[in-house]
Amino acid sequence: LLIILTTLLTILWPVLFWFLIGKDFWIGGSVIPIIAISYIFYGLFVLQMPSLYLKNKEKWAPRFWGMGFIINVCCNSILIPLYGYYGAAFATLFSYGGMAFFIVYKNYKWMPMKYNLPYLGCIVVISIIVLGVEWKKILDAEGYMLMLSVYTQWDFLFQIGGPITFLAKDVFLLIIYLLMTIPIMWLMYKKL
Repeated sequence: LLIILTTLLTILWPVLFWFLIGKDFWIGGSVIPIIAISYIFYGLFVLQMPSLYLKNKEKWAPRFWGMGFIINVCCNSILIPLYGYYGAAFATLFSYGGMAFFIVYKNYKWMPMKYNLPYLGCIVVISIIVLGVEWKKILDAEGYMLMLSVYTQWDFLFQIGGPITFLAKDVFLLIIYLLMTIPIMWLMYKKL
């Protein structure tokens, strides 16, 4: 479910920013997909935590958190001077990814978790394809958010092209994505 919500947020953040956030903050929205993907790894980390308490491995918790802290501080000190707030977003991604990888690795020894990998794999592949389409669309727009900031009147809705084309593509992509993933989620939960 977290993978689907992340993909939906990645698709819809331009629409949400257009209608809900002031144009002074639109440029910051471009890190939302990176942070959302970070939270997939954090969710995986949290799902693996019960094994620490069930197998009396509580002493490992500070190690996992400490490793995430070290990765975050090191990456921030390197990436922020080079890439600004994108560097901070990627540092978060790397730290949560490292924490998740480390706890999954240790859990293979302590208490392996069984996931429905075929269904999760389908959702991950569909999500990667949809995210690729979304990011290609934004990159092809040559300053998608800059173009949105130019159109400040509601008359943009009646112009051919412009932001409404991008917003319509976002909604269309969202509908296609939901039509593809909802049956998979239904089958996955039906097996539980």
